[in-house]
Amino acid sequence: YNIGFWISTISSYQVMGISGFDFNQGVDRYFTAKAKADSKSVTDIEELSAQLGAINAYTDALGDYVIKDTIDNLGDNGEFAQTLADLYIAWVTGNVDEAEALNEESMADEEMPEELVPDIEQYFDITYYSRNKGMADKAAEFIKNGDNVFFMVGFAHFAGEKGIPALLTDMGYTVEKLY
Repeated sequence: YNIGFWISTISSYQVMGISGFDFNQGVDRYFTAKAKADSKSVTDIEELSAQLGAINAYTDALGDYVIKDTIDNLGDNGEFAQTLADLYIAWVTGNVDEAEALNEESMADEEMPEELVPDIEQYFDITYYSRNKGMADKAAEFIKNGDNVFFMVGFAHFAGEKGIPALLTDMGYTVEKLY
């Protein structure tokens, strides 16, 4: 087990403490179940190594800071619940700019020591931006092959100039948000 595993586990514990939140009701589980019920194939769009890389993206110093901060705030589900509610509202309304602002806000934690800024930037590069590039390349491959697919990624991967829609636009594709 590494620091990323423990941070993820503790964060999951926090989520479970929020009334009405159910991991089994996630959008990804819903669409995966529908696809399987319709005998459609479900394919991972990134290698397991990319997902493990995200879990392992914490430097020792950043991991130490984040896990201490997470443990210190375990009893205060209010702020954590508000952050999740803000993300949920951004997701429901399709407001990717708000999602990006929330990401930037987490990077600009007033209590975070200045010397950890490069570590958090590296973390975001590994966890989001590098993976976004790989996912955008995979989407472009599906398009070039003429494949008929339903392409599903987490909401945070849509945000900003390094988000999947922006990367696909940079590749010359037209990206349109549907409601």
